[in-house]
Amino acid sequence: MADSTQNYPRLADNEIPPEFLPWVATSQHAATEVTDPCYIDHRAVDDLYFYHPGFRGSLPQLFKHVAAVDPVTGEPWIVVDALSNNWDEKMAEVMWALKFKPSTDPNPILLAHGIHEAGTRDMHGWLVTGWKVATGRDTHGDKVHQDLIEWTKTVNGQPLEIVSIFSWRPYAPVSV
Repeated sequence: MADSTQNYPRLADNEIPPEFLPWVATSQHAATEVTDPCYIDHRAVDDLYFYHPGFRGSLPQLFKHVAAVDPVTGEPWIVVDALSNNWDEKMAEVMWALKFKPSTDPNPILLAHGIHEAGTRDMHGWLVTGWKVATGRDTHGDKVHQDLIEWTKTVNGQPLEIVSIFSWRPYAPVSV
């Protein structure tokens, strides 16, 4: 069984560290959805498109990041709080295992910690070995966050490493 952050207690809006705010939903935000652009390296596209966010058909893939606390260490993290039902089971397992911290590189990014040790299952031989989130632009020039997923697969005894991308809009207030 892979590590999961599903039992991490969520922080109240007034407890969210300021550096987390550009990346998380508060109680006033709806889930966001995967949008274009999405990309899978040509060496892995036939293996990964079935699992990968953004390649799952016409229904939107929704998710929500929140600020939460590790119940063992008391350390705050950014974790996934909700996924729509149309995520592939193995990719959903990875999403539930993600724990992010803000960093700079030189611009603000999110870095996943421990995903390579989380015990998630492979997808056609590919394992998620790293993950970061950066701010970018979609094909219309609108602001998006882009998840850059690092994958590794052993091919002919040698590690093959690739990066794939999916994009999502920053969180918007709940519409009434």
